[in-house]
Amino acid sequence: MAHYWDNFPFNDTSPISKPQVSEQAFADFVYILNNLPYKTAEKGIAALMDKAAVSTEMVLYFDKLAEKYLYDPNSPMRNEQLFEYFLRTVIRSPGIDETHKIRPKMLLKTVQKNQPGTKATDFEYTLPDGTSFFGHWSIGSPRFCSTDGF
Repeated sequence: MAHYWDNFPFNDTSPISKPQVSEQAFADFVYILNNLPYKTAEKGIAALMDKAAVSTEMVLYFDKLAEKYLYDPNSPMRNEQLFEYFLRTVIRSPGIDETHKIRPKMLLKTVQKNQPGTKATDFEYTLPDGTSFFGHWSIGSPRFCSTDGF
């Protein structure tokens, strides 16, 4: 994965305007990432984003594609763990100003919620009689989950 992007012209932003080339290459990359161990995938993402760091425009372009392919609920390649790697890379990128880091920081907080093996994030719920409660742990059952309010 470290060499997947070796022939991509990161110094030239014109491929951004040709999604049939650049976006397809990214989609193929994500497909491969989804079939690798996470540590290997993380190294592949780091290699891509290090190369993209030659321009803010490139970093933001690949960040946008990562959100589309790895975070969109309708994407068949959705993978929040891989998306988190992209977000962390953008947030750490010294060439990206703080304004462009606002959304990635917000999304990072969101993807870190309700991960497998962790306690679910608290929420407020209202019973049909209008009584509201905050905290699903107050229900008294560690396995209770309801979407219809009962």
